[in-house]
Amino acid sequence: PQMVINWKANSYVPSGFAGKAFPTAESSVAAALIMTENGKLVNLAGQTIYWYVNENFIGGGPGISRIVFDAPIVAPNNIDLRAKLPDYKGSMLIENITIPVVNPEVALQAPFPNGRFRGSSARLTVLPLFFNVKSMENLTFTWIANGQSFSDTEDPDHLNLNLTSDTIPGSTIAIAITVKNPIRYGDAASARTVLTFTE
Repeated sequence: PQMVINWKANSYVPSGFAGKAFPTAESSVAAALIMTENGKLVNLAGQTIYWYVNENFIGGGPGISRIVFDAPIVAPNNIDLRAKLPDYKGSMLIENITIPVVNPEVALQAPFPNGRFRGSSARLTVLPLFFNVKSMENLTFTWIANGQSFSDTEDPDHLNLNLTSDTIPGSTIAIAITVKNPIRYGDAASARTVLTFTE
């Protein structure tokens, strides 16, 4: 028989994100065991299954092929997840996987080749990843451009940078974004870039 453990973390990623949502500290993780034998899916309803996280028993019993648990309180970290069938046709079967627990991240999108832009305005976007929240509305965003702080409650994940008429070509603008989960200490991430204004 072949066993596979699928898992899904309940951490935030933007809609349309094509990658895997990794758990961060204390985020919920759901896992499921799938077994095939001779090319056919095995019905696990009558099988006793025990689940372990980092060698600690977290649940199980007859037909318990799915489990939900919380990631460790510290990130970065690893979850060693094990599913054990103590008696499948007289044999013990074990499947182990490792799930990475990551810190939140932000991806700053500044679509300007070599950091250079023309015109009197520029629009930047930040994508928060792997925060322990259900919605982006649960996060706070602080933009800083050349030392000046900006925030927009209606469009917090974007910065619309408008230059004054006396801005000199070749001027640089240092931009930073910090995203925080206000109810979880340390659940934060930052990114920085430097743009150059050209005629």
